[in-house]
Amino acid sequence: MWRILATVGDGVRESLSNTSQRSLTIIVLFGLVSSLLIVRLHLIQARTMRELVALAEREAVISNGLRRKKERLRTLFQAMPDGVAALRHDRVIDEANDALCEMLGVSLSQLRGATHREFVQLLYRGRQPSRHGCSAAELLAELDRPGAATEFAALVEFDVPDSPTYEVRLVHAANGNGTVLVLRDMTDRIRHERMKSHFVSTVAHELKSPMASVAGYAELLAENMVPQDKRPRIYQALRSRAAQINGILSDLLDLARIEARSTGQAEMQKVDMNSLARSVVANAFSEERRIRIVAAREPVIARGDRQQLERAIRNLIDNALKYSEPQSAVEVAIAAADAGDKVSICVLDKGIGMTQEEAHMAFNCFYRAGRPGGPSGTGLGLTIVRQIVLQHCGEIVLDTESGRGTSVTLHLPAAA
Repeated sequence: MWRILATVGDGVRESLSNTSQRSLTIIVLFGLVSSLLIVRLHLIQARTMRELVALAEREAVISNGLRRKKERLRTLFQAMPDGVAALRHDRVIDEANDALCEMLGVSLSQLRGATHREFVQLLYRGRQPSRHGCSAAELLAELDRPGAATEFAALVEFDVPDSPTYEVRLVHAANGNGTVLVLRDMTDRIRHERMKSHFVSTVAHELKSPMASVAGYAELLAENMVPQDKRPRIYQALRSRAAQINGILSDLLDLARIEARSTGQAEMQKVDMNSLARSVVANAFSEERRIRIVAAREPVIARGDRQQLERAIRNLIDNALKYSEPQSAVEVAIAAADAGDKVSICVLDKGIGMTQEEAHMAFNCFYRAGRPGGPSGTGLGLTIVRQIVLQHCGEIVLDTESGRGTSVTLHLPAAA
């Protein structure tokens, strides 16, 4: 019996021992597998971290590149001389440059976030468009156009005198995601083109009359239809018409030469303005008895080109005589500035004067004040004077009142 129990006990112990070995083996294997899994997870995690770091670095590089591009575009956007605004799909201004703010007379904070209707109100400010200008309703309709890759351009011009003129251009995004608006100030260009057109018609008219006289007299002389005793009068008329034509062409050539800033032809020297004024009156206006020279007691010496300064004084006196009554005096006053760095010469008349609008445009190229039956000319006299003064680094001042007369004062550098 004991032997049986002992045998059974040995079997049980052996069985338990095998079970323990198997359990230990399973535990060891499980530990190894767990360790391998953990190592693998760490490796995967490390690789993932490296990839994330590399991705972050690439993203930082791309972000920096985009930021630099955005800064360059922003700089370019602000540097543009034209006014530019970017509108979102809801027609609200998302961004605008300083040029547009200056044109509209508002700050950037006021313009940014404004609707397209508010922008149109700022642009027109209740002013009515001219006959050829784009109306506020037309511009609003174009801004409200559904998204399409289209462009629109129009001229915004008002019927108010001296008001600015703009060219407005719209570019709609193809996906309807916004609109770019460009506003260009065309005031000077339009004004210059109109003055040029006025000049061409004026010169054509001024040349047509003397040329017709010359042609008519020449035809009469060629046909021997003029009696001998009347020919001297015709010859005198021909000389007068030729001088008139030559004067117009001379004005054009002088203006072109002075505007080109041909300083190589300017001979800067010391010029006695008292002596120069007397010389101009004696040579160019010898038959005029209503010119009075008010010369300074002491010598007034300017530094400049004597020939050009002579032309400027002659043009001013000629204008004063043209726009004065035949019995009205014209005064030429010469003085030295208190500081001693400038000299001045003023030509004063008591003629018809100018309105404020005419005074504002008096020195513009090709402009001639409109007076029915008024003095003839090309409208280049004061333009030439202004260019001469600018070339001498001086200043020109116009003081006028309609019906009371005009004074034009030239301030020129004094000779050292």
